[in-house]
Amino acid sequence: MLVVTRKVDQSIQVGDDITITVVRVGQGSVRIGIQAPTHLSILRRELTGEPLAAAAGCASDAGDRSRAV
Repeated sequence: MLVVTRKVDQSIQVGDDITITVVRVGQGSVRIGIQAPTHLSILRRELTGEPLAAAAGCASDAGDRSRAV
């Protein structure tokens, strides 16, 4: 997992056609905007029914940092 720090109005580019922007930071929450092609499905994790650890392909050893990002 890549972890970055962003401020309001700062963005992260994913590939050529996905941009994630921090819109607002509140107490205990962050509002983000996602610009992506309409053919991509973007869902909150809790709506997919897939556990977070399984989706991320987490290693059983939490100290394993050898995955390429």
